[in-house]
Amino acid sequence: LPEPGDTRFEIYDVRGRLVRTLVDGTLGVGPHQVPWDGRDDRGLSQASGVYFGKLTLPGGGEKVGKMALIR
Repeated sequence: LPEPGDTRFEIYDVRGRLVRTLVDGTLGVGPHQVPWDGRDDRGLSQASGVYFGKLTLPGGGEKVGKMALIR
């Protein structure tokens, strides 16, 4: 992260539905790793396929990336 502050990282399915929120809090400057176990917020296993990760940065910037969940 380029600056410390409130950060949010969410996983969405291809239909745009929120699957899981992995980070919702304050993080410091620098690189971070956040593992995802392939489960949703209720603990249910998700199907293999394409998902999108949305990172909301301190100051309001956003970045979105595509990922594949392979089981």
